[in-house]
Amino acid sequence: MNKEKLKIIITIVILALIAGALYMFSTQKKVQVGESGETPIEQNTESDQDEPSISAQKPSVKSENQALFDKKMKEASGYFVKGDYRSAVASYNQALAIIKSEHAYAGVYSANLALKDYLNAEKAILSAIELNPKSSDYWSWYLVLLSDGMKASRAKLDAVYNDAYNKVPDNRKVNIATAYARILENLGDNAGAIGEWQKAIALNPSMKDAYQAEIDALKVKPQ
Repeated sequence: MNKEKLKIIITIVILALIAGALYMFSTQKKVQVGESGETPIEQNTESDQDEPSISAQKPSVKSENQALFDKKMKEASGYFVKGDYRSAVASYNQALAIIKSEHAYAGVYSANLALKDYLNAEKAILSAIELNPKSSDYWSWYLVLLSDGMKASRAKLDAVYNDAYNKVPDNRKVNIATAYARILENLGDNAGAIGEWQKAIALNPSMKDAYQAEIDALKVKPQ
């Protein structure tokens, strides 16, 4: 197996693991705070004692939909792990027909990336970004897709980078800067990559030594 194929496989596995972790975190959070995340309205105590609540008598449509969604997400994840990416895409899309979820779109992205279906991967990651434009992960994945998969122009990459940098929170901007530094390095723009690492130092001084090591390596790397 050559290094390029190994790199692609490792990238796909990492993306799948991150997407799964994000989804599981979201699911666990819902369990902790309640299905809607809202504080229940106070009810009359006597009424509660006299008869069971409506929710106890019959599951809500929302809870039924969530259960179906979770089932399809688990099914899709199983297909992905087995390497059946087409079935994974189908199951993720079935989940999306129930609930429009950023995590399901991230799954569609990962599966289509594995299939090298870059156009549909792009549509999926853009949908995830639309639902959560503050996610530095989604923006970074999109930049990698544009650079490595779609061979986008530098103008396109710069435009997406600037959009991402402006939309993610300040404490996540460093993730965009470091992701773009590596992309620029792969494109042979060592000076541009150094600029991004320097920006990363300003954004996260606690990582100065690690980022400076990247800069030092680039300074002696041929263009």
